[in-house]
Amino acid sequence: GLAQKGGAVLSHVRLAASPEQVTTPRIVEGRADLLLAADAVVTVSPSVLGLCSKDTQAVVSSHLIPVSNFVQDADFDFKQDECLELIASHVSKDRHQLDFHQLALQQMGDTIFANVMLLGFAVQKGLAPVSIAALEQAVHLNGVAIDANLRALHLGRQLAHAGNESSQVLHIKPSAPSYKQILADRKLRLVSYQNQALAHQYGQQLGQWQARIENHLAPKQAQSLMQTIATTYFKLLAVKDEYEVARLFSQTDLKAKLSAEFTGDYRIFLNLSPLGFATWNKNLNQPKKYRIGSWMLKLMTPLSMLKGIRGTAIDLYSYHPERKAERAFTSYFISQMDLLLEQLDATNSEQILAAIKVFDKVRGYGHVRAASMLQARTQLDQEMAKLKLGQQAYEA
Repeated sequence: GLAQKGGAVLSHVRLAASPEQVTTPRIVEGRADLLLAADAVVTVSPSVLGLCSKDTQAVVSSHLIPVSNFVQDADFDFKQDECLELIASHVSKDRHQLDFHQLALQQMGDTIFANVMLLGFAVQKGLAPVSIAALEQAVHLNGVAIDANLRALHLGRQLAHAGNESSQVLHIKPSAPSYKQILADRKLRLVSYQNQALAHQYGQQLGQWQARIENHLAPKQAQSLMQTIATTYFKLLAVKDEYEVARLFSQTDLKAKLSAEFTGDYRIFLNLSPLGFATWNKNLNQPKKYRIGSWMLKLMTPLSMLKGIRGTAIDLYSYHPERKAERAFTSYFISQMDLLLEQLDATNSEQILAAIKVFDKVRGYGHVRAASMLQARTQLDQEMAKLKLGQQAYEA
């Protein structure tokens, strides 16, 4: 698996009736009886798979935890299918594979309990010769989050007992929400982000696009396209600007969350790059960030209360080139959506979906977002060329 700070972790565990029977602490190559794979990326390393054979039972968490490559490339391909197939080729065909990460998040509210759930699953399946009583005692002796870890342990057992019906037994929500669910969720978020008017604008625009799409595509294709459009359009509307940062920092449960996470005498500092005030860091080629004390938090609430003026004539931030560029890009997205959907039919829906997904790559803030917007325009040119839509037809 992965340690919280130390990176990849591989533990050799040998179980025997007496200490004398354990002649070496490490497992010999190809002789592992059980593989508990908490992280698939770590598991595919030769140092792990080399311990396995076709007789090795395995319980695998299918969730892939982001590695360092993802920090530098948000579109980094983790090759999940290839990782899981490689693991499968080195262990028994009777392996067990579940997304313990998602299950722990849904049931426990924290993915940190995924490993304990995985262990409970393995023991309930009879794959590890350890009694439940012994595991419960170990949890008590460890003395950390005893009740939560015991619950995670028994949830893992319940999963194993339920078999293929596990997701139904635990009422796990589907990982991919429907278009209607996305629409309802994002409208609520936009009300919090700005106001009801923006949420109404969002819903009305999506409704117009939905009508066009449903006239040309089968329900399943239309659903997939609308899911992508709804998610992408929301991200372009709800830019994390000064008002949004202030709103997030002024949420009433922030201090409670910090107190739950940290103990002792600690101080809070914010690293901010104020729009229009930050100077340029020539070495890093980006705006400088300034370390500001916790007194800044007192200004967050009044600033967040001004979110309703966002984009209006009295919004001073709206005159900054960054904010103008963001609004222009949202308008550009709408115009390109109109053009793409005018050409939509059952034969080109996949190509149009690929073109729309280009906008999903617009991420970050400030100079990072500016670069991604420019890149999106370039990539859209390429997708439009595939659809034989000329530059003159869609220039914003």
